[in-house]
Amino acid sequence: MKSYFFFLITMTLVSFTTNPSRKPVNANASQELATQLIKALQSGSANAYLLLIPSLADFKKVMEENSAFYGNNLIAAQQAFARDYSATLIPAVRNSFEGLIAEGKRRGINWKQVSLVSWETNNAIEQGLSPAIFVIAIEAQNKIYRIEIEKAFYWQGQWKASQFIKLV
Repeated sequence: MKSYFFFLITMTLVSFTTNPSRKPVNANASQELATQLIKALQSGSANAYLLLIPSLADFKKVMEENSAFYGNNLIAAQQAFARDYSATLIPAVRNSFEGLIAEGKRRGINWKQVSLVSWETNNAIEQGLSPAIFVIAIEAQNKIYRIEIEKAFYWQGQWKASQFIKLV
């Protein structure tokens, strides 16, 4: 729980302190996240989904870019975050993905046969770390299903997923 709050604090801080210059979202980045998510679902691989979330190096870079906030505690904060990232965030992401797979199976989805129909976000996000809801529509057995990734964000030309993924 402590790491979850640390994650939220870090992301909130970053959303207010990142470089104010804005760039439009690369449309290919949206398609890339949707396509990679489909591949992870088809393979049933939590490891493939983990590649879609921010890496520890990404978080460290954000912390370094906001070093004034951490002051002399930057190294200690990065070390503490690294422990929490490995011990809490990664297992939470894995559990969420595996829960999504299990829920889909309960609903009769054969994940190996899903196909991408569309994707969208809840608003027009620009470069920055403002959280968004990223939704993909999939087709399975002639039915359309929606998958939501809450707290997705667009950063450095890529959409990043989160642990908050669900079948709706």
